[in-house]
Amino acid sequence: MRINTMQAGKWNFPKKEIGCVYLFENSLNLTCRFLQICRPLTSDSIYVITHGCNPQGIYRGLGADHVIYTLNGEVGFLLNG
Repeated sequence: MRINTMQAGKWNFPKKEIGCVYLFENSLNLTCRFLQICRPLTSDSIYVITHGCNPQGIYRGLGADHVIYTLNGEVGFLLNG
């Protein structure tokens, strides 16, 4: 699902609860915003995949269940879970 975070009035969320969420970090601010949007939409796990060194406490405080660090972008193992 893609969400334009700049136009809150135009967000269309699914009527059903969604499953696991995977957020691929581009920036700290944007990832925090997506966590605030996604946490109410699911009771399943939210994963943040990052190659940065942003504190995981910020993401966990906003609802992330798992913060995964990757140096080379290899995250194929997530599909086996």
